[in-house]
Amino acid sequence: MLTHDNIISMSMYVCSQCGSRSPQKYAICPSCKGFNTMQLQDSKTSSSKSSRGLTPGAKINTQSGGHASKTFTVKELYKTNGELKREPTGITEFDRLMMGGMVDGQVILIGAEPGFGKSTLCIEVLAKLAEQGHPVLYASGEESERQIAQRAERLNIDTDNLHIMPTKTVEDVIATADNMHAYALVVDSLQTMGSNDVNGSAGGMAQSKEAAYAFTEWAKRTGARVILVSQFTKGDEVAGSNMIAHIVDTILIGDSDDNSPLKFLRSRKNRYGRTDEVAVFVHESDGLKSVSDPSGYLIGDDAKPMQGAAMSFCQDGIRLLPVEIDALVAMSAYNNPQRQFSGLDSTRGKILVAALGKYAGMMDIMAQCDVFTSTMNGMRLTDPLTDLAVVASIASSACNIEPLKRTAWFGEVALTGKIRGRSMMEARVREAARLGFERCVLPVHALKALDDKPSGIELTGIDSISEIKDLL
Repeated sequence: MLTHDNIISMSMYVCSQCGSRSPQKYAICPSCKGFNTMQLQDSKTSSSKSSRGLTPGAKINTQSGGHASKTFTVKELYKTNGELKREPTGITEFDRLMMGGMVDGQVILIGAEPGFGKSTLCIEVLAKLAEQGHPVLYASGEESERQIAQRAERLNIDTDNLHIMPTKTVEDVIATADNMHAYALVVDSLQTMGSNDVNGSAGGMAQSKEAAYAFTEWAKRTGARVILVSQFTKGDEVAGSNMIAHIVDTILIGDSDDNSPLKFLRSRKNRYGRTDEVAVFVHESDGLKSVSDPSGYLIGDDAKPMQGAAMSFCQDGIRLLPVEIDALVAMSAYNNPQRQFSGLDSTRGKILVAALGKYAGMMDIMAQCDVFTSTMNGMRLTDPLTDLAVVASIASSACNIEPLKRTAWFGEVALTGKIRGRSMMEARVREAARLGFERCVLPVHALKALDDKPSGIELTGIDSISEIKDLL
């Protein structure tokens, strides 16, 4: 019979990647699926750890041994510390995302696909702080000092306060940052850092988690600002241990498209501010440049209405980004007409085509024609209130109607053909008026609910998709 004492005396195998334990050795770790990562642990260490793990909390004496600590009221803390002091970097969009600037001791995790410009943005942030007279450190485990220096030269960075350190050892980074009293630290990347005191290879779950703990502890102890560049999986999850996301204060996710010059940086987690902001950049030869007015950047001076084209505004956080949807409806050469959608979920696109055919009296046209839609500048439609613009562009192309006015379309199309939605409607109308649109078509109930109607723009209500041809 297997007793408690027998279990403690058994040898344990520990995964060097995730730290999971098992009395049996596996070629593939059951927890993290790492190959050949199960290693035999010292029997004495294994016994003590196994006994702790049998009953969670069994070794913690809740009756004695603790010491009562001093507590603080909210008023006391506010009176002592006041409001959070934020240090602006001078990079407009980055400061917008940070609610005005970084906070003392803040740890930021930045992740994006290769080519987004993570390293470029980080070294630009450090350069701005260095220009203010602060000593800053850029620790890189991916690039040599020569490569980093070439990037700095391309970005026209010339300051003696920015120090570069190629290393892959956590302890060396912290010791160097302590020695120079670094005001800010960038670690590029977290997955290249390792410690001799932690089992497992660099980039594994155990190493990445402990490195994140070490850098966070240093930031809280010194009050320095730390930016950790991290690799992300295809599902936009932090590579390595999921605990990293809980350790850091802020998580920023970069998003870009090969067909768009714009790059978006969004806040997924922020202990010091909101998570509904989005920063917009454009990658130029001399670095990432802030785009304070993405609407003007995307639309430009093209104000002429065209057949098969419709405009709307896509909500991204608290920002509204203009998007143009182009459609082509042509007689099909096949028995089964094609449906292709670029920048739009294909399932949603097929639903909109079906609703247009049924409720707008265009069933015969939709049954005989191919329908192709695409968004300009690589934009992706994630806002349901852009549905009406998709329908308007398809109807315009199918009926060969060129819109008489420069119109912005807002509304979500229901399966019943009704037009719904009112999210940020006043802001959408104001933005359309600012950019010179002549007319806005929006749901009837949203139009009635508008308190502030800007002058100089025509507002038209729509209740059903059956009215779409009359409003083109």
